[in-house]
Amino acid sequence: MYDARTGLSSLQVLKLDGCTSLATLTSLPTTLKSLNFRMSISENGSLETGSLESVEDASLPNLRDLAITRCPKLKRLALHATSLERLDLSECAGLVDLACIGNPTSLEIMDLRGCEGLEDLDCKGLSSLRVLKLDGCTVSSLPTTVESLSYNTGSLESVEDILQASLPNLRSLTIAYCPKLKRLALHETSLEKLDLEGCAGLEDLDCKGLSSLRFLSLDLCTSLATLSSLPTTLQSLSLRMYYAIGSLESVEDASLPNLRDLTITRCPKLKRLALHATSLEKLDLTGCEGLEDLDCKGTIFTLL
Repeated sequence: MYDARTGLSSLQVLKLDGCTSLATLTSLPTTLKSLNFRMSISENGSLETGSLESVEDASLPNLRDLAITRCPKLKRLALHATSLERLDLSECAGLVDLACIGNPTSLEIMDLRGCEGLEDLDCKGLSSLRVLKLDGCTVSSLPTTVESLSYNTGSLESVEDILQASLPNLRSLTIAYCPKLKRLALHETSLEKLDLEGCAGLEDLDCKGLSSLRFLSLDLCTSLATLSSLPTTLQSLSLRMYYAIGSLESVEDASLPNLRDLTITRCPKLKRLALHATSLEKLDLTGCEGLEDLDCKGTIFTLL
């Protein structure tokens, strides 16, 4: 048990990283601005796991930065922190309740990756939220301030499950390793980066409305057979298969004047690739043994 009594009445920064045996945090001073309880890598190279089970009801009006990571026994966080700006609870797999943190209107960054026990997240009241990272739980009431959203390793079947409303400020979206996702149509005109790595069931991708998209990653999207209607703003397009085999058969004639880097690997069904990309600098088609026709008219690139 860690008990910060009145003797630490001026304490602003508290680091308890690697304190693997600490089970309870209690009587924390209200002056705290930063609290870190991160588990790291042990001397033998294994990942440390924390024993923290509870943070007893605490009023921390000055707390801005809270990090509690890899503490699987932590189920509930009872905390009143109206000034909180950054919250990292990644790899706290037993966490089931977050409502107890209240709705800090100043919260900008929230990392809940690996919180497998968290089934639903209500972001109502988080009017300053810019960055949200999570795994496998439904999200409601996302504020329009969100600029970066990351959703990994979930049972997501439809993008509407996480994007119920327009997000006019969304610039980066990651939906990774969601094998049940088959179709995706996005219309966020502010989106600049889209990462769909590991969405092995994705068959249909509509990017027509993404008028600001610059980076598109489709690595390990093994079911995607066609790429069409790609936005002219694209600078980088990646479809790496690594250890898998891709289903890509065609990239329909597209004008991509800003494309600099194109990677399509291990797609043996790809027979023809017509490029109209005058800015292309790097082209990697490793493992596309079925390729019969490569039209690079007007394209200058650097062979890898």
